Amino acid sequence: MKDFILSEMKKIKKEELPETEKIIAETSGRGRGRFPVKDELTGHVNIIAEIKKSSPSAGLINGTVSPADQALLYKNAGAAAVSVLTEKNFFNGSLYDLKKVSSAVNIPVLCKDFIYFEAQIKAAYLCGADMILLIAKSLEHNELKELYTICLETEITPLIEVHHSSELGNVLNLYPEIILVNMRNLVTLEIDFNTGFETLQNIPSGIKTISGSGISSAEDIKIIKNKAGTDTFLIGTSLMEKSNPDEFIQELKNVC
Repeated sequence: MKDFILSEMKKIKKEELPETEKIIAETSGRGRGRFPVKDELTGHVNIIAEIKKSSPSAGLINGTVSPADQALLYKNAGAAAVSVLTEKNFFNGSLYDLKKVSSAVNIPVLCKDFIYFEAQIKAAYLCGADMILLIAKSLEHNELKELYTICLETEITPLIEVHHSSELGNVLNLYPEIILVNMRNLVTLEIDFNTGFETLQNIPSGIKTISGSGISSAEDIKIIKNKAGTDTFLIGTSLMEKSNPDEFIQELKNVC
């Protein structure tokens, strides 16, 4: 697998558009209802549990996992939503994984990929996504605004991801309902909790916040809750590495 470089992802996704269009053409309809995302994130601790087979930072994590079975395990353990990595080159995912997950669970599903084109949003919607990731660092402001608007028109929740407070200006101008703060720098791939804490603290209180990346224990959840006030956490690698991810979810949800 070649090295992950964020600035090259738009070119890669453009080359994949024929595959995306093929999935759109072969999918006759959405096949599931819509699940309001924010309505599900009201617990003391909300876990968005991720299907992630590989990653640039961890390499192969669990290449043989059944996306549908794993998602159902997450849901039955109390996960508020399921995130599905659909990026194939570095995360070994696909939109077919998204289809399988959305057919298996009746909770919100996030399509997590590098989104640059309207066709990607349409495909994610048809494959059952209720929410789609838009990474501020990878998009020009006009691109972010256009994709955000397309998500709303498609009736899919746009989840904007930031890593640093400097990215918040353009993002807040869109009046988002939810912002994901990635503790991982997508350029260096390093985890930086202090930057994440500062960024979470700088998001206005009316916006739902999610903390993602680097969470491997109940103690991590407790620290982030205490320092940044967020109650929602996106967790992938740690869950995919566990032999009993359902027990781990229940442990995390019991953090005071």
